[in-house]
Amino acid sequence: MFESQAFKDKLAGLERRHEEVGALLGQAEVINKRAEFLKLSREHAELDPLVAAWKSYRKLVADLAQAKQMADAEPDAELRDLARDEMKELEERRLTAEQEIKILLLPKDPDDAKNTIVEIRPGTGGEEAGLFAADLYRM
Repeated sequence: MFESQAFKDKLAGLERRHEEVGALLGQAEVINKRAEFLKLSREHAELDPLVAAWKSYRKLVADLAQAKQMADAEPDAELRDLARDEMKELEERRLTAEQEIKILLLPKDPDDAKNTIVEIRPGTGGEEAGLFAADLYRM
């Protein structure tokens, strides 16, 4: 999935959009329009963690390629072992970064931004149920 060009293009497009929105937020015309400013601020805040994770992932891939090259080309056995150890660590971090990006790409639930009300009241059980409901409320 992460190797496909379409996926890379999608994330590059999101990165460009993040930069565009950041530039728009700095313009006086946009700042004066409150509704547009809030909309762009929300979009920028949504894209921020994804773009940061994508940049981190690209750096990990570049570091991994460099470590692989060092492990293949290094004549010293000790340095080759160090490069292989670094490759293992970078590979684990790359897999973690991939999972993070997958989670960040999941569509947002529109109800996430809404408030909710939870009613806690004791049921049948007398005083003990009331104490439990009070404990639950304090949590």
